[in-house]
Amino acid sequence: MKEAWGLASDAAEDGLTAKLRQFQPGWDPGLANGTFATAVCPAWMLSHISEKAGDANKGKWDVARAPKGANWGGSFLGVVEQSPVKEEARKLVAWLTAPEQQAHIFKEIGNIPSSKEALENPDVKNAKSEYFDNAPIGQIFGAAAQEIPDKQVLGRKDGTIKDTFSQGLALVEQGTARDKAWNTTTERIEKAVG
Repeated sequence: MKEAWGLASDAAEDGLTAKLRQFQPGWDPGLANGTFATAVCPAWMLSHISEKAGDANKGKWDVARAPKGANWGGSFLGVVEQSPVKEEARKLVAWLTAPEQQAHIFKEIGNIPSSKEALENPDVKNAKSEYFDNAPIGQIFGAAAQEIPDKQVLGRKDGTIKDTFSQGLALVEQGTARDKAWNTTTERIEKAVG
């Protein structure tokens, strides 16, 4: 985390950030108007970018590999023990999470598969995005997915921690020294999870 904080702080201190938080006012128009050059994002966000940037920006955006693979959430499916249709629900979950379905969902809406078998599916591995200048998104996001640890702990305060880090980096963008912003951020996180 400290290494990522340093990279983000470097960009903020060098004036390379748009000083916009994702999904907040000003961010979507920034995509359409080209007021910032890059966005670090998961595979599923490509559909958001192409929608908000619009047809006028088709081919102007591209996709490049991030310095390190990461995971921004995901979907979880479960079956309630008391369900009157528990067996049917288990079969549905198995079908929805099968590698073939994950490959189909990626092809349709861009959610990168969690299944390593699905990542090797030609429809995933060879996928390119016409909107993003024919970027080889299957290779780029597939390689990043291979770097994600098999076991990750996603605690109940994950969203709070992520938002607190974003707010801390906004402090650096506003001129607060990175070390002071780091200390403020870690204090806020400790209070939030304590």
